[in-house]
Amino acid sequence: MSGVLQVVQGAIVVCEPTPFWTPALQRALDRDPYVVRGCRHAGELDVLAAAHGTTVIVYELASNPAGCLAWLAARRTRPLPTIVMGSETTAELESVCRELGAHSFIPELITRIDLADLCRRWLQRLAAT
Repeated sequence: MSGVLQVVQGAIVVCEPTPFWTPALQRALDRDPYVVRGCRHAGELDVLAAAHGTTVIVYELASNPAGCLAWLAARRTRPLPTIVMGSETTAELESVCRELGAHSFIPELITRIDLADLCRRWLQRLAAT
């Protein structure tokens, strides 16, 4: 949106080894009051989330299941709304991810529009609390 000042009302931080969901969400949420930031390592998530206040995390599980589970476990006392992007090979980890605090688990490839809608819903819930 060129020439229009838009107030950011939340952020989506995507942890993935290679940018895929980050640019897809940036395109899908282009006209929304949300910023989308990407990172490649779980160690960057907390810094990026803290920098943006109201934040939803999207974590691509297949590339580093152990790292994702460790990150979720470390946040059990102060969880961030987290959407875990699974796959057929990681579907069996859904219950573990949810027990550790994942708010949503997506076991198959979805469209960027569907993921953007899910992120919007979580950000709107956060704004309402």
